[in-house]
Amino acid sequence: PAGIPIYNCKWPRAPARHKSGLGVAADGVHMPATDAESCPQHDLIEAYAQGKTDEARRREAESLLEQSQACREYFRRLTAGRYPHGEDYTIIDRIGQGGFGVVYKAIPHAKERVEALKVLFSDTPLLTEYFENEVKLIARLRHPNIATLYDAQLAKPKPHYTMEYVEGERLNDYLKKHPEVSLAARLGIIKAVAQAIGYAHAQGVVHRDLKPQNVLIDREGQPHIIDFGIAKKLALVSQPAAGEGAPKRDHEGPVGTLGYIAPEQEKGGVVDERADIFALGALLFHCVSGEPARLAKVTDQRLRALQQRQVVQPRDLSAIIGHCVANSPEERYPTCADFVDDLENYLAGRPIKARGAPSWSYQAARIAALVIRSYPSAVRVAIAFLVAGFLTALFWKMESSAARNRGQGDQTMMVGFAASTDLAIAKGRIGADLPGLHVPDPASVKDATVLPPSDPSWRMIYGRLFERLATASPRVILWDSYPDACSEFDDFLVRGLRAAREARVPVVIGAKEFDINGEPKLCPAIREAVAGYGTIAVGDPRKHAKHYEVSYCVDRPLVERPIPGLALAAFAAWRYPDCDLHLRLNADERKLELRYHKRRPPRGEVRYESHVDRFDLHQVDTFTPGNKAFTVVLGTEQALREGDKIANGLVGAHLNSYWESRTVLAEDVLAADEEQLKKWFAGKAIVVGQMRPPWDHFETKRGEEIFGCQIHAEAIDGLLAGTETYRLSRADLAARNVLWCGLAVLAVSVRRQRPGRSLRRTGLVCA
Repeated sequence: PAGIPIYNCKWPRAPARHKSGLGVAADGVHMPATDAESCPQHDLIEAYAQGKTDEARRREAESLLEQSQACREYFRRLTAGRYPHGEDYTIIDRIGQGGFGVVYKAIPHAKERVEALKVLFSDTPLLTEYFENEVKLIARLRHPNIATLYDAQLAKPKPHYTMEYVEGERLNDYLKKHPEVSLAARLGIIKAVAQAIGYAHAQGVVHRDLKPQNVLIDREGQPHIIDFGIAKKLALVSQPAAGEGAPKRDHEGPVGTLGYIAPEQEKGGVVDERADIFALGALLFHCVSGEPARLAKVTDQRLRALQQRQVVQPRDLSAIIGHCVANSPEERYPTCADFVDDLENYLAGRPIKARGAPSWSYQAARIAALVIRSYPSAVRVAIAFLVAGFLTALFWKMESSAARNRGQGDQTMMVGFAASTDLAIAKGRIGADLPGLHVPDPASVKDATVLPPSDPSWRMIYGRLFERLATASPRVILWDSYPDACSEFDDFLVRGLRAAREARVPVVIGAKEFDINGEPKLCPAIREAVAGYGTIAVGDPRKHAKHYEVSYCVDRPLVERPIPGLALAAFAAWRYPDCDLHLRLNADERKLELRYHKRRPPRGEVRYESHVDRFDLHQVDTFTPGNKAFTVVLGTEQALREGDKIANGLVGAHLNSYWESRTVLAEDVLAADEEQLKKWFAGKAIVVGQMRPPWDHFETKRGEEIFGCQIHAEAIDGLLAGTETYRLSRADLAARNVLWCGLAVLAVSVRRQRPGRSLRRTGLVCA
């Protein structure tokens, strides 16, 4: 068809040759220099004719051609033989070729603008009828999303018409070049197309060939429908052989593009506006999924394709598409307006009509989606508070705790009296020179599980042990015992305790019972020799998997100051060995304050050290006799009084393997030289206790067996390491959860919503 003259067009004469001053056209035709000089910017027109301009210069050249007759004449001479030339039009490009004719980009001389010019390239009766039918039908249509007809010449020999030129890309090319186009934007394109087709239906026109190639997307992203070549007039669909709006044939056969034409159209049957509804559904599926339109009719493949594209509510959109591409026209949307309404329902999060009568669960889900879409910020804040409230309640129920580091770890050693100590005494390896020491029969100590508690005479062993430990320069010695008076052997024990005091090594001992005034029931001589005392109460080791509960203090009614726990008293002696510990308990806020009172302050100095230690408690229980939920063990509940407040702290629970390398048996201490003792204990806290099952012997929640002294060792080790474990209050939990949920909401709000991995990754970070 290139080179076929348009009706009422004349071929340009061959330019005259001059002896001098000749220009050369793109196709090699020599042109007079005066022709080129008459066109301003003739070099731009030459570059445009040769296809050597970029986008900006192309627009400039086309604008120049619209305004300058001389430049149009120069361009026609440059492209002689390439395009058909007419008296009223200058064709500047070939856009494409359809089923009936060739489409050019042309400038009408009278209007000086770019238009689309379609020329029928074959004058067969059927094609001529289709061409005339197209002109008569689109002449009825004036819609912003339908290309407007400007002029038409249907007389022989070459029928042609001009219409609005849409500078843009075909829908399929546009989506390939712009994969980032959102789902809402894609649905907006289909919605605009459907509204335009609905307008055409109202004017009595059925398009019958809707497909991505017949939808142009302009620079603003707006669609324009073109090519009404096989359109029909609705009023005559029942009379296809007569009148305007249909080719005068008894049977057309299938027309249109497979995948986009309805089954009745594919069979060559009678069609109405519901044939375009079918094409809109296929177009919607391809536009959203990028898959071939023929898959739109297969429910499973359609849904799978939408899910792979991370489409929101894919079942709803699949139902809309399925309602469009139903085999029977009666099962489709009756009008484009109904189709558009369902698209708007989907976009707004409302129930769609395509799914029929909705169930209560579907209605609830859609209402929730509508609320989320309408009030996203309010919903995010509400969800954040709900999640924070739920997590607060959950973590409070789980007794969530926190840890706070204050110092250095690995400061504690243990000295244990085990079955091997009994055997060492029985065989005379230790204590053989101590008068009156009860020596057990070696045969009676073969079974370590039935050994009785130590004999009172063994206080001499303890006295010698403290003397030996004092030479090693430890920081504090914690004795997990509660000795009563025994005049026969107390002198030996007191001598060892005083040796430790003279070496400035404080010894803190445990007390099982306290009188009504909070004074410990201990031997007076022993109490005078030690640096401090504390309650031995601990919690049930089976209550927590990774922690032990230790009594930090007991607050007795009408007593001036709380009674410290054994580990807490040792911690105070470590910090300030020349001070007495004074405690202040705030049971409501579960706070404990440690102040240090100087025993003999110099004249003119304050009585208290300026440093104050503060601890957050795990819980504060008020003791009630018979309360089975009370967790104090070791029989100390019998020594408590009604109304006593037990302030418990949490300490870390290491595995037994942790303490194996930190435990030295008593017989090894007594046999070691001073250098070895310093290597073991210098600058350490020492816990001395019994390690003979079954006395003071417990099973943990993890199934390990431990001793009571080991719990105190864990407590002093945690206190000295600065690992303070405490139960979080409801206010703490709520504040933390609100903070983190708020940060999650902020992350979701700031993060650009993209389907796929990026959004899932954001969700994981928020979680």
